[in-house]
Amino acid sequence: MIYKSNKIKFLFLAYIHNVCKEAQNYLEIQ
Repeated sequence: MIYKSNKIKFLFLAYIHNVCKEAQNYLEIQ
């Protein structure tokens, strides 16, 4: 259960990281 929770947390953080990176790229293009 803890492993699953950590995996979900990792995926969530990776998703947030990708969103921030996409936003940064978008702002640089503007």
